Amino acid sequence: MIDLGTQGSPTKLKPPVAPTATSRNPLYQTNQSYGTMNSHRNQWSAPPNKAHRKESKHHSKDTSSRSHGSSKTDQGSRKSHKSASHGTASDVSFLFVVNEFVIDLEPPHHEVVDQWLNFLPPILPSGYLGEAIGTVFRYSSGAITRADEYLWHRPHMGQPGSILRLDSENNVSGTAIPYQSRSIFSCSAHLPLIVLEGDASLGSTLRTGCACGSTSSSADEDLPAWDMLHFSDKGIGISLAATHASGYPGPYVVGRNPSWMPSLVPVSFANTRPEHVPQSRGLSGDVAIVIGLMAFHSRPGEASNVFGGGCWRYGQWNPPGNGAPCYPASGDSPRGFLINVCLDLVEGEDLPNTNLNREWCVQQIYQLEWEGGILVEG
Repeated sequence: MIDLGTQGSPTKLKPPVAPTATSRNPLYQTNQSYGTMNSHRNQWSAPPNKAHRKESKHHSKDTSSRSHGSSKTDQGSRKSHKSASHGTASDVSFLFVVNEFVIDLEPPHHEVVDQWLNFLPPILPSGYLGEAIGTVFRYSSGAITRADEYLWHRPHMGQPGSILRLDSENNVSGTAIPYQSRSIFSCSAHLPLIVLEGDASLGSTLRTGCACGSTSSSADEDLPAWDMLHFSDKGIGISLAATHASGYPGPYVVGRNPSWMPSLVPVSFANTRPEHVPQSRGLSGDVAIVIGLMAFHSRPGEASNVFGGGCWRYGQWNPPGNGAPCYPASGDSPRGFLINVCLDLVEGEDLPNTNLNREWCVQQIYQLEWEGGILVEG
């Protein structure tokens, strides 16, 4: 973690620099459908100015008020969500940001393929040109809201990034405590979803993992490997998204007729032995992976629109538009995201006006993930 500033010595934040457009990077080209990369306030832009900071200044003064100032309708929805799911904690809160990778498949990188000729993400850090930076959001007891007092900052591609908190003067006043980071790509209809634990742009990666536990040569033992999306259920009838490296059994969902298939998970992951499985009761597991699945419902460079538009709310998923995810078309380059989840705590501080600590917050998120509280069937 790179600490760019402390409470005693605030630091002015400099904006990241956008890489150069290429023919293989449509995120950096003007397009009638998608506009330009700079159309989103937090993409390749400086921190928000004071005129946009009034709301965030209010939030940073009293974080606890965010979960208690909701309307009666929201309170009713939250109550319904809590009774429907098993892992929901009334005070669970975390921050997350979704950035879309911009990759380079031009020489000298070329396309990377597996043994079945499916396109894969770059295996070298230099293959990641940049990222479409998303808005930082807050999950609080099922509600998703913008956390405008925070933003994502990475000094340069190839270096770790952080979720930073800014004060009303745009000075860095703290760094959010990391919880989980995942990279997720859709490569083709035959390789629909692969996942990497951590940030794929930070180092060399192996093309694929191996069910036997070995990857490649002994020289590659320490390199992270891409895994097919896997699921487990812990006997509760809820599909828990994870990676093979986590020790979970197979690349297929748990229950019958899940309401979020094919919206979030392609039909190729369907359980084809319904006589042996119960009716689906929901989708949960690694929260960063589930958020990444939702991000594929965005247009290129606009992942934040999915979460700012109320699609995920109180344990329910209501996909935008026609409900179809935007996976790459046949022959197109892979599409992928980096999802960073942090505690709703700043390094060295607890939430204002509460007695919450790091261990308690981690336990609440873990319970939400692995007792099935992220999405419930409608």
